[in-house]
Amino acid sequence: MRNLTSWDSLQPLIGTTSEGADLDFKVTLDPSKGKIEFAKDVAALANVLGGHVLVGVSTDMNGTRCTGFHGIDKELATEISKVFEEQVKDRCRPTPIFNVRSIGREGTSKVVVVISVEASPNAPIGVCLRQDKGGLLVDKGWAFPYRVGSLTEYLHPDQFGVYESMSARRAAAFLNSIPPTNAYWSTSAGSWARPCPTVKGTATVGAVISSPSRSSSSAWISSGTSLRSAS
Repeated sequence: MRNLTSWDSLQPLIGTTSEGADLDFKVTLDPSKGKIEFAKDVAALANVLGGHVLVGVSTDMNGTRCTGFHGIDKELATEISKVFEEQVKDRCRPTPIFNVRSIGREGTSKVVVVISVEASPNAPIGVCLRQDKGGLLVDKGWAFPYRVGSLTEYLHPDQFGVYESMSARRAAAFLNSIPPTNAYWSTSAGSWARPCPTVKGTATVGAVISSPSRSSSSAWISSGTSLRSAS
C-alpha cells in the first residue's frame, strides 16, 4: 500500500495519478450529508487490497486525475474525520482497520485529509443500510462494496464463495506488500502478477491476481498458489 503520511509523499501523485482500486479522490465532503457513503468508501477499499481516501484533492478528467491539493479548512477536516470514524464503527462489520490523519498544506492553513485503509483479512466487509427514514427491511439490509478501478461495485450472493477464500486474499495481500521498486510487473489479458522473493530453505507463495470484471459473476480475485523452496 502507498505510504501517504506527509506533504512530500503526496506530491508524486500530482499530474501522474488517477483514481484506481486503491485511491479515492474527493474535492471536499459535507459531513452532514450522505454519511453512509463514508462507511461505503472505507469498506470498498478494505474489501480489495486496501488504499486511501483523500479529501482536498484538485482533479480533472471528470474528477479522477489528481492535479494538485487545494486542501480544506482544519475545522471541516476535524468534522470529516469524526464522521468517518463514527460511520465505520457503527455500520461496518467486521470492522476494518483504518486511520485518519490531516496533512498540512505548506504555506497555508489548509489540510488534506487522508483515510488509510488496510486490506481486510476477514472479507467481505458489509455496510449496514440503516437510515433515518428507512423501513424494517432497510434497517436489516447490508451491502458489500468493492473497488473496480475508480468505481465502486457491490458483491452479488453468488460471488461470496470465491471472495471468502482466505488463501487467495492472503496471497494478494502478500504480493501487494512487496515494494514496487523490488518487483516487476507482467500484464496479460487484464491480469497482473508479482514475483515472490525466495529465501533459501523457506517456502513462499506465488499468485496471480486478475482485475475484476464488471460483467463477470465471479469475484475479483482468481488465485493460483503454489509452494516452492529455493535451491
